[in-house]
Amino acid sequence: MRESIELFANEVGGKAHILQLIKKLDLCLKLESEKEEVYLVFKGGRVELLTSNLNSQFQITIKGSEASIAGLLKGEFKLRQGLRWGYYTVEDGRFRDLLVLESIFYLARPISA
Repeated sequence: MRESIELFANEVGGKAHILQLIKKLDLCLKLESEKEEVYLVFKGGRVELLTSNLNSQFQITIKGSEASIAGLLKGEFKLRQGLRWGYYTVEDGRFRDLLVLESIFYLARPISA
């Protein structure tokens, strides 16, 4: 799962149109699988990967298998689509934040030529 998250963070950093979405975003996302918990912090136009929740309260939790979370981060399906299909669950999130995350995940997907 960590590799997928690092790939996602690199893709976000390399796409200017996504940076416009996260420029004013202040959000901590907890990704939880069977094996590990990882925190993604969107703040000040940057995405940071944390292994522990340092000084910030996570606002949204996504729980699922490593494969389903990796699929979400790779843009294989949209956030709400995966929820409908039962790939993972989302806790503690406002609908507005979910829509922003869905846009970021989908736009950050690697596009093959």
